[in-house]
Amino acid sequence: MRIIHLLILFLLFSCQKEEKFTQEELAGIINLNEEFGLKLGSTSIGEDYSMQTYFDLGSNQNVGSNNKELWDLGFSSSGAHIILNSAKSGLRAAQIESAWEESIIKSDWELDFDLPTGNLEDLCIGTSFEETILIDRGLTSSGEEIGCVKVWVSFENGSYFIKVSNLDNSMEQEFVLEQNSIYNYVYLNVAIGQVSVAPPKVEWDLIFTHYLHVYDPETNPFPYQVTGCLINSEGVSVTEIGDIPFEEINMQTTEGLTFSEEWDEIGFDWKYFDFDLGFITLDNRVYIIKDTEGETFKLRFTSFYDNNGVKGNPQFEFQKLIH
Repeated sequence: MRIIHLLILFLLFSCQKEEKFTQEELAGIINLNEEFGLKLGSTSIGEDYSMQTYFDLGSNQNVGSNNKELWDLGFSSSGAHIILNSAKSGLRAAQIESAWEESIIKSDWELDFDLPTGNLEDLCIGTSFEETILIDRGLTSSGEEIGCVKVWVSFENGSYFIKVSNLDNSMEQEFVLEQNSIYNYVYLNVAIGQVSVAPPKVEWDLIFTHYLHVYDPETNPFPYQVTGCLINSEGVSVTEIGDIPFEEINMQTTEGLTFSEEWDEIGFDWKYFDFDLGFITLDNRVYIIKDTEGETFKLRFTSFYDNNGVKGNPQFEFQKLIH
């Protein structure tokens, strides 16, 4: 009801421009604009795409960031499953049909990857516990191989028990990671142990990052590294509108639309690369986003560059819709 009252005040005042406003009435108009006015958002993953950044629509703030090379594996705090850090170039895994004590030769096994849908069937490791897993940790940002390890994970009563060693069984380490309901995942760097990565799950809506995409899974299932926007798996959902101008979209426009909770529903194809002009942004693609707080926003991207022309700096505008 408070929002309705503010709207009535706003409409009345817009028709009576000659009247003076009281402080209370003026505060109502200002608050209405702060709440539902057009916002300009931006984030930066670096010109070399080395960062992962987390954005909250409600506060129009970047609420966290980390170097994409910080972690290797993520362990779910709801249910029990494992994800790979697909932001790291070349990070791959394979389930090994041998005892933990046996040495492994990397070339004997076909390595696999995760797709960023959030569906368990699209995860390489997923719920495979108490098996030997070969992990190729991929490449550094300078293109150097990080190396391979093997991992063994068991899960019991909210705890992940993890063994890590070199492929020849040397340098074995053990780690214990506890599920934490404040976060979607707890994260492991297999060389040093648990690391802090994402903010608490209720504090962010979007993550800007590198990830893998398969253009043609039927005939060419090769994963390409792309740069885009994924959504928070905790309570965020998205749909896209491509045939209505951004300015004309309101809450009524969104009625009857089907929303998706797949992580890559926004994805990367709001831009494309032109060899002469660089990255071109498709600002006619409008995304309707339900955030972690139950609010609904419309959003479109306006650039992949900052004001100095440096790439890796997505710019976007968004607006909360009135219920």
